[in-house]
Amino acid sequence: MQLMWFLILLSFNVDGQPSEYTMKATFIGKFPQFIEWGARSDVNDVSKPFVISIIGNNPFKNDVVELLKRQKIKNKKVEMRFINQITQIENTDILFISNSMRKNLSKILEYTQNKPILTISDTSGFAEKGVHINFYLENDNVRFEINEQAARNAGIIINYRLLANAKIVKTE
Repeated sequence: MQLMWFLILLSFNVDGQPSEYTMKATFIGKFPQFIEWGARSDVNDVSKPFVISIIGNNPFKNDVVELLKRQKIKNKKVEMRFINQITQIENTDILFISNSMRKNLSKILEYTQNKPILTISDTSGFAEKGVHINFYLENDNVRFEINEQAARNAGIIINYRLLANAKIVKTE
């Protein structure tokens, strides 16, 4: 337990505030409380891990990744995967799409569009292209926008409490 607090303290910036990516990881860890994956998903199968994949360059610090791996999501152990190929997305519950995958975004979204995979990013314009949740900064605060229709198309239902705290966008 002391190690976990130490890692949390390391992730704060010099102003004593959590770093941007610590906040994003915290959101990623909390979003599943407000998400229902469809019947086609393995999320409710507690014998399988809850898989969070990051495709492309990993913007999260190792200590933040370790924090995510140590928690339970949907009463399941968390497994983190770092991938670079679209074919490696299979069996993922949450897919974080790095800005480095900008050129491949349409192929990634084509692959995930009818699968119960919650897509998340932090790149401007990605939500309008079909990513379900996209982080952005507003006055140095981490905020998020949601493309609810894209999520519904994937069989993912987002709770109204999460929607009420988001900027809602539509696919272009």
